[in-house]
Amino acid sequence: MTTPAEQAGAQAAMISRTSPYQGLVPYGQDDEEWFFGRQGAREVVLDSLRAYRVTVLYGESGVGKSSLLRGSVLPHLSREAESNLEADGTPESLTIVFAEWSGHDPLRALKQAVYDAASKPPAALRAEALEAQLAELLSMCAECVGGIVFVILDQLEELFLYHGTDPAGRAFEDELVGAVRRRDVAANFLLSIREDALAKLDRLQSRVPDLLDNLVRLEHLDERGAREAIERPLAHWNSLTSTNISIEPALVEQLLVEVQTGMLLAPGIGGAGYVSSIDVAARRIEAPYLQLVLLRIWREERAALSDVMRLETLERLGGAERIVRTHLDDVLDKLSRRDRRAAAIALRYLVTPSGTKIALRMPDLIAYTGVPVDRLERVLAVLGGEARILRPVADGAYEIYHDVLAAAVLDWRRRYEERRDRSLLARAVALAIAAVVIAIVFVAYEGNVFGGLENDTLDARFSIRGPERPPANVVIVGIDNATFRHLNQQWPFPRSLDAQVLNRLAKDGARVIAYDIQFPAPSVGGQKDDIAFLNAIKNAQGKTVFSAAAIARNGQVMFLGSNQGTRLLSDVGSRPASSLFPEDAGSVIRRLPYSTNGLQSFAVATAELATNRRVTSAEFPGTSTAIDYLGGRGTTPEIPFWKVYQRRFAPGAFRGKVVVVGATAPLLQDIHPTSVGSMSGPEIQANAIDTILRGYPLHTRTVIDFALIALLAVLVALASLRLGSLVLVATALGLGVLYLIAAQIAFDNGVLLSVTYPLLALVLVTLGVLGWRSLRRSSRVYQTSI
Repeated sequence: MTTPAEQAGAQAAMISRTSPYQGLVPYGQDDEEWFFGRQGAREVVLDSLRAYRVTVLYGESGVGKSSLLRGSVLPHLSREAESNLEADGTPESLTIVFAEWSGHDPLRALKQAVYDAASKPPAALRAEALEAQLAELLSMCAECVGGIVFVILDQLEELFLYHGTDPAGRAFEDELVGAVRRRDVAANFLLSIREDALAKLDRLQSRVPDLLDNLVRLEHLDERGAREAIERPLAHWNSLTSTNISIEPALVEQLLVEVQTGMLLAPGIGGAGYVSSIDVAARRIEAPYLQLVLLRIWREERAALSDVMRLETLERLGGAERIVRTHLDDVLDKLSRRDRRAAAIALRYLVTPSGTKIALRMPDLIAYTGVPVDRLERVLAVLGGEARILRPVADGAYEIYHDVLAAAVLDWRRRYEERRDRSLLARAVALAIAAVVIAIVFVAYEGNVFGGLENDTLDARFSIRGPERPPANVVIVGIDNATFRHLNQQWPFPRSLDAQVLNRLAKDGARVIAYDIQFPAPSVGGQKDDIAFLNAIKNAQGKTVFSAAAIARNGQVMFLGSNQGTRLLSDVGSRPASSLFPEDAGSVIRRLPYSTNGLQSFAVATAELATNRRVTSAEFPGTSTAIDYLGGRGTTPEIPFWKVYQRRFAPGAFRGKVVVVGATAPLLQDIHPTSVGSMSGPEIQANAIDTILRGYPLHTRTVIDFALIALLAVLVALASLRLGSLVLVATALGLGVLYLIAAQIAFDNGVLLSVTYPLLALVLVTLGVLGWRSLRRSSRVYQTSI
């Protein structure tokens, strides 16, 4: 079952309106049935229009001239013409209401409007009629309709505003004067003009002496008309929608007090010449603002599903003046930020600090404000349109629509400037906090203050990514537990075993044979074994690399008992390399150094041999780079040492591969913690070599990290300018989560981004802004208490 309010809404939809009241929008021809309170004025205008060749209707801006003409006079004349058409086949009159003054050629526009109106059946005009003089065109129209043509020129002051001295304006005036003076043309004219522009007609009166003989001044609504404008639209609504919405008599009486011209609005400007007075009651009501207040109360009541328009609602809204202020806020706050700023600057010059309105011409406003012409014109068009905050006056000047708006304008400007000052201060503080935080985090980043935490995030990213494919070109020959069983040898093995394995690897086509085994002492098998081993190295023809841990400052290492091991290896076509890794807290190996004591690292030397390309220290920013572990223990392919020694491997298993020979058996204690769990030394070296061969996919990019630190800090600072504290915290958390996801995606695609330091910047800026806000609140409370 539907409620009465719902039924009213459904029925209201059928009449294409949401309210019986018009607000500040002028009435049009389709609004006649809602236009009340001006019946007497309509009759005076109709009588004058029929009786006089020229009628001048004038009044203050906003008094309702256009609404009277379009919402009452025009519909009445149109209905009269239709009645005549039905009775004898001719309309006997034609009415044109014209107000298109802003175009380049108002005369052509008027002729087109006359032609369009006269071209409707049963009238018929040829297209050539548009080229005739206005007098001739009107004469042809009168002949077509079999009667008289009523030409209503509404808002005529705009002709002088837009075309005061240009040729288009003079041409319009010339043909209008010519048409008025042609008494043989069956046409009467009504010139509707603002009171403050009435003197502009002097330029026409010099050629039409009786132009101002019939002046009709439109006053503000009297009390009786205002009551009709309040009560009769509501009664009409009820009759159309079958509802019973009422208005409290107390609200009607209060509105008649609060919306008086002497209480709320500025009094009108006096006129000159003979005046046919329309309204004579002492109490005058500003109709547009009466409609604005009624519309606001109506909407409030309908939103509350109330069937009574109550005085309580007016009081709750702060009265008529407060509603006007609210209307001002609604209009101005809907402007874009730049347009709102332009409006604030313009209003500063249109209303003095003491609340006096000042009229200024457009060139003066442009000069005073410094606002671009197109922006200022756009803002003035909005404020001077249906919003009725500004109005154009004589000589192309603008002023606020009513004196009562001065207080509202000053109040809005004060609040706008306060908000702007707070916004500027907030922006400055937020950016200052961001700058300080960025500097602090940069220093912490360079000093690796939170390196341990950053390393933990690196391990977590490896864990989330999971194992990748095994290295494509690296294989391990591992001395595992099974090797000891099958060879039945004690460690260290005789060098003859290593010589045999080296020969087999070289013969099978290994690209590089990298021994992650140190040979500082002579062989337990004697000099014969050492010579066999050196011969095997020589026969490998420069494909070998040997690791060293004890490295002298000059880069020399011990090899087979010689303290000139580097030279000895060079003599047989080989080279030593450092097997040392930098260890993080907990002895975890995460990074690969370029060199130690001037000796290249094992992975660098091996990669150089494999690619036949020099690897430079410039490829290692900060002297080291992250190892991109492709998986945990067992990911790199491994063939046991004993199988190679006994030729129990498939031919070609090592062809074109980088072979890392080393101890994988736990008993040899070459097991170390890494980002992906414990792993043998050869496996770590294999991953390090593969990292270089793949172009350092996890290279640290300091510039990018710095940019991300600054970006997150600035983003939070800027977000704080528009967000409350709770929303800011939620936004910062969201940004943090998004950054973690982005960092993981980048990591999965081979890009290592810092996590700890950008997030640290985000957290510190958020805390800084929240702390500053808390301090401001405490300061305000303290000042208030004092």
